[in-house]
Amino acid sequence: MKGWLALFVATMGCQAAHTEPSSKLAQVEVIATGVPLDHGQLEVPPLSRSPRRLNADQLAASLPVVAGNDSKQQAITWTVKVGGKDVPAINEGGVGTTLGRPDYYQNTQESDDASPLYLKFVDDMARDVCAKMVAADLVQKNPMTRNLVRFSEFSVWNDKTAVARNLRYLTLRFLGRKVADTDVASIANLQDLYEKIAAAQAKDADRGKAAWQAVCVALLISPEFHVN
Repeated sequence: MKGWLALFVATMGCQAAHTEPSSKLAQVEVIATGVPLDHGQLEVPPLSRSPRRLNADQLAASLPVVAGNDSKQQAITWTVKVGGKDVPAINEGGVGTTLGRPDYYQNTQESDDASPLYLKFVDDMARDVCAKMVAADLVQKNPMTRNLVRFSEFSVWNDKTAVARNLRYLTLRFLGRKVADTDVASIANLQDLYEKIAAAQAKDADRGKAAWQAVCVALLISPEFHVN
């Protein structure tokens, strides 16, 4: 009997310990207050816009502006062979859908991501367009009617002053960026590319053509040309 009484007293003691007010066991500290429900308009920072590439229509429209006309006074565009014929590359019969243009069967929104596939086609585009620009310039006797080599000559490939002037002109034409006459750093990479490609040719007659075509390709694949 005494054992049962001792157990009853111990049990009641435990219950009393657990029923004490919680305020005696923990202290709650308020460290911040929320925005009231009747707050006014809040100023939030603007959302940033990540860089996006040109879409298919923008690229198609840009090329004739930059490249000018060919020897037949037709606008230079990027073409691909389809069924043995040259067709504009950026359309339904070419690679427009691959570049992201919606077909409205599977895709209804145009992708503007700079995917590896897009970059591959950009390289193809640059080589095609630049070869046409060189061919068009070679038949123009008046330098000011040329679109690629306006302030230099294909045959005089080692005139550094003329080459630098033409590189400044091309930077403005292709990228919309004006380079001051005293600024040599901004065209240093292009000038280095020009000199290396020219020096690598076996024949003097090929040096200027190969070098200017390489510069043209470098500008057309530049992120500055494609990012809007």
